[in-house]
Amino acid sequence: MLMLFGAYWPAFGGKASGERLARMQMSAQYQDGRFVNLLPTPIASSGNFYELAKEYLLGGQEREPDIAPSIPVIDADLFRRLPEESTVIWFGHSTVFLEIDGVRLLTDPIFSARCSPVQWAGPKRFFDTPISVDQLPFIDYVLISHDHYDHLDEQTIRALAAKTKFFLVPLGVGAHLEIWGVAPDQIVELDWWQEYKINSEDVLAFTPSRHFSGRRLTDRNKTLWGSWVIHLGGKRFYFSGDTGYFPGFAEIGERYGPFDAVFLEVGAFHPSWATVHLGTQNAVKAMELLKSNALFPVHWGTFNLALHGWTEPIEELLALQKQHRFKLYYPAPGQRIVMDDVPKGDFWWRTEQLAIHSRLELLPTDGNLAARE
Repeated sequence: MLMLFGAYWPAFGGKASGERLARMQMSAQYQDGRFVNLLPTPIASSGNFYELAKEYLLGGQEREPDIAPSIPVIDADLFRRLPEESTVIWFGHSTVFLEIDGVRLLTDPIFSARCSPVQWAGPKRFFDTPISVDQLPFIDYVLISHDHYDHLDEQTIRALAAKTKFFLVPLGVGAHLEIWGVAPDQIVELDWWQEYKINSEDVLAFTPSRHFSGRRLTDRNKTLWGSWVIHLGGKRFYFSGDTGYFPGFAEIGERYGPFDAVFLEVGAFHPSWATVHLGTQNAVKAMELLKSNALFPVHWGTFNLALHGWTEPIEELLALQKQHRFKLYYPAPGQRIVMDDVPKGDFWWRTEQLAIHSRLELLPTDGNLAARE
């Protein structure tokens, strides 16, 4: 029974074959049947297993909120009254909605209650999603960074298939999407440094990262992972997906920067995982290499995926921001912000603010845009 589950459970996705596999094999990153990083990238040292186990059991961090964040359901009409500026809505974790010059994008969408192959077990959301997939507007481009469950969610992809023009994904990931009902002509698979040109000026580029992939025990690094450069309407943004710190940030900055803002993962960090996750200090360093002075942190405050406190990443960034004087965005989930503005926002994750948010019926769409300079 366990073998049948492993072989046929749809959340595990598909396996590349035929022309798709042939394209993968042509990649410079594909070696001996698997993709590799630019640098040797051990995920964790086996020698620290007991220390990690001790910290997991006795660490004492508040890894989940005592008071569950009560995130109000936002008004779906919000999408029909967006301004002309570059508009961003963070739905939690690494799921970001952007509308730039009339083009709508969604990064690493997960709207399910758990990031898991099953919905009865696995890391559960700290708060409900501010909006359902059904209430989202039509999406021009869904950008996927890699195939881990907290970045590529089966049920969300199935729901988005009918309301998305194109899914832009790393090499091999298209096999998962096809199993889940996405038409082949909706899928664009890219290798590192390949570009999808919307027109002569606007481009979406798939760029390197330092991470790994896999959805089951036997498919580690069978699909590619990466990051995204978004050049639209004269604006330049960078979305990291998951990544450890590596010199490739400098090359991305040289080729595509400077960036108006960078969306960098800052949570699920531990020193043992530094090769595959950034953490806050390395995120600031990466921002500088990417030639940006504006950081929008993602991959925090939504799921319990690490050994640190659930608010630790954003509190550390607030301290680092005072030292390095960069622009820091921290909107509440579901709150619309205009990236060209620099207003201050509240600290929605702090206990006193959680009580306030629980009484709100609708998150503000004007003012309190949660950015700081």
